[in-house]
Amino acid sequence: MAPNFFEQNPDDGKSQIVEQYRAGDPTVGNAPDELLNDIKSAAEGCPVGAIKIEE
Repeated sequence: MAPNFFEQNPDDGKSQIVEQYRAGDPTVGNAPDELLNDIKSAAEGCPVGAIKIEE
């Protein structure tokens, strides 16, 4: 979900934020408004609850 915001890290296979939206750390980013609904859906569907959204 949200492939324009998340990608798979080729080294460990875990998800990370695409470089364009990262805030330094590959697990922290700034979401553009046009992707926010997709990112919220990804957070709701994450089986381990790893996606956190702060506004």
